[in-house]
Amino acid sequence: MRAYLSSHRVEELKNGFLDKISTIHSIGANFTAQFRPRPLFFGSPYYYGATATISGGGGYVLNQAALKLFGQLGVPTWFNNATDSREDFIMGWFFADNFIYISDTQDEAGGGRFGGTGENAWRYNGIGPNLPRYLSKKYGLANGCGIDAVSKQQISFHMKDDKGRLNSMGYSTADENYRHHALFNDWCGPMGYSGEASIAIDCDQSKCWCQAALRHFKMRIT
Repeated sequence: MRAYLSSHRVEELKNGFLDKISTIHSIGANFTAQFRPRPLFFGSPYYYGATATISGGGGYVLNQAALKLFGQLGVPTWFNNATDSREDFIMGWFFADNFIYISDTQDEAGGGRFGGTGENAWRYNGIGPNLPRYLSKKYGLANGCGIDAVSKQQISFHMKDDKGRLNSMGYSTADENYRHHALFNDWCGPMGYSGEASIAIDCDQSKCWCQAALRHFKMRIT
């Protein structure tokens, strides 16, 4: 995280650069981009109300300017008496309401530095709670499949998911655990390949990622 936050790319954002997301909302973003220091927040984008806001399951980061702004304007009035578990959305709505939009944290290859559940399991064929197809269509964000959706410089991801949501995508909690195991043991190579099984995976047909590695893992434990 420290390496990314001290990178040239983040320095550009601090100095007013508009990324893919802010460019779409340029009328408001151009105004807030002039603030020094510029309020910034980073995390996994979530498409809500025709705007990219934040999904906090994988964690998110505010710089000091954003935290100060929320303390001055948000804490006194913004859902201050609410009892609501959606704290991440509430934060995202506050910043979007003040023309500050979540920064694009995908790397040069399109991998997400802040991930969804099951290492971006929601990215299967662009289907998932974060609505990645809409993020791709409106902002031009990459909609990678499987391991290609994960940045080599990943900062965090959401460890678990709701059983009903997994079932709606055709997956189980066991499948999610297999994906984690395959990633943690470095079984997944680039472009949908499993280095250990040497089997290429077609994302559209198998809904990937690293199904070969997952089959191998199942064989090892049975």
